[in-house]
Amino acid sequence: AQAVLGVMTERGEGMPADPEAALELFRASAAQGFPGGLYAVGAAYHTGSNGVTQDYAQAREWYWKAASLDFGPALTDLGRLLRDGLGGPKDPVTALALMERAVTIGDRNGIAELAYMLATGDGAAIDLPRARKLYSIAAAHGIDWAERDYGEMLELGEGGPVDLNLALDYYRRAAAQGYGMSAFDIFEMYRANSAALPEIKIEALVMCLYAEAQPPQWDGSEYDGKC
Repeated sequence: AQAVLGVMTERGEGMPADPEAALELFRASAAQGFPGGLYAVGAAYHTGSNGVTQDYAQAREWYWKAASLDFGPALTDLGRLLRDGLGGPKDPVTALALMERAVTIGDRNGIAELAYMLATGDGAAIDLPRARKLYSIAAAHGIDWAERDYGEMLELGEGGPVDLNLALDYYRRAAAQGYGMSAFDIFEMYRANSAALPEIKIEALVMCLYAEAQPPQWDGSEYDGKC
């Protein structure tokens, strides 16, 4: 109840938002060993929210406590910190084990993160067929960047056959959630496959203009002047 009330207090549901009060509720929940409370305190340090300074080392400590209780989001986010070397040394072996466990218990973000690792070789041996399968699952859960990455694998035939129409469908899903990179992918896919997709010519231009209007993407990329 403390953890749930903390979430409502953080979001301002039924009351004015009060992030610092929310953190105190999360700490009270964590003191009783509730994994959701432990995770929420870790997430505050991870993002530098709810009145605390960003501290990846502290985030690791709190995530470890929640992960030891088999809490899916903590397994995933701890795996990310270990994979990327945030808050301490890189530990790709443990990161991979944590992600695999998160997938086993069905954490949707863990499924997407493991798909990324298998697709890129970042912390895991490349396995495109399995990456494609995992991306399809994460995309079905509505994770925008997983929808986009799955669309790219479908477009390029990575880990399986090319399917331009299904790729377009997933690019559209991600773009509908405001993911500018995916909108630009529709434009690029049309340019590369205009003979196969003549009916999306206008849509492709509109999507390019939409991508241009978005703020910089997570990786700093912008699309100004691309159309």
